Amino acid sequence: MSDQVAAPPPVVAVVCVAMPEESAPFLAQGAVIGQPARLGNAQAQRIDVSGRQIVLVRTGIGYVNAASGLTAVIAALRNSRFAHAAGLVHEAAAQYAPVVISAGSAGGIHRDIRVGEIVAGNRFVHSAADATAFGYELGQVPGMPAEYHADEAVLALVRQTRDDSPVRRGLMLSSDVFVSTPRVAPTREQWPDALSVDMETGALAQTSYSLGVPFVSIRAVSDLCGPSEFDTHVDDAADRSASVVLDLIERLSQ
Repeated sequence: MSDQVAAPPPVVAVVCVAMPEESAPFLAQGAVIGQPARLGNAQAQRIDVSGRQIVLVRTGIGYVNAASGLTAVIAALRNSRFAHAAGLVHEAAAQYAPVVISAGSAGGIHRDIRVGEIVAGNRFVHSAADATAFGYELGQVPGMPAEYHADEAVLALVRQTRDDSPVRRGLMLSSDVFVSTPRVAPTREQWPDALSVDMETGALAQTSYSLGVPFVSIRAVSDLCGPSEFDTHVDDAADRSASVVLDLIERLSQ
C-alpha cells in the first residue's frame, strides 16, 4: 500500500477580491479546504464549490495589494513544494495558468449604468496613468500595452445573471485614485465608453498579462461613484458578482 497522499484536484480559477464583503459569498457557497495561506498582505483559501476547486484571494484594496497578492499566489501555484505546504494545488509546471477572475464591486461611470448591473470587462485601462509627455497613450504604462483584453474564450462563457439581468460587456477603468463626484465628468470625457471603475482590476489585468495567465473581470455596480451608495450596496454587489462568477466556474470545468 502506498503512503503517498493523493493529489488534490486541479484549481480551475483564481478569484481575486479586495474586501471581506466580497469574499463572503464565495465562502458561503463552498467548503474551505485546509487553512488559509497568508502571502504577504493577501490571504488565499482553497475552496471546493460543487466539486470544483478554486483559490479565493483576498488581496486588500488598491493596485499594489492586488498585483502583489496575485503574483504571490500564481508563484505559489507554480511551486510544487509551496503548493503542497499551503494546500493550494498540486501542479508543478512552471507555466501552470489557471483563469484569473477579478470579482466584487465597482463604481458605475457610464451615463446609463445603474446600481446592481453586472459588468464583464472586455478591455481594461489604467485611468490614472499619464505618460503622454513621452509619446504614450493616456492610460498606458510605459513599456506595456495601451490597454489589456479579457480572454475571449473565457469571456464567451459568461452568461446573464440568475435573475435574468443582462451582463454588460465593455471597458473597465481602474486607478488607485477613487473616482468621486468631482472626478466623474473629466473621466467620462477621457473615456466616454467606459462602464465602470474600480481600484484593482487594471492591476490584476496587467499582472495576468505579464504572467501569461487568462484574465476576466466580473463586477457588480455598487455605486455611481459615491461613497454613501457604496456602503449601502456593497454586500448586494458582492452577491451579484459572485453569482455570475460561480456560474462561469461551472462552465469552465465542463
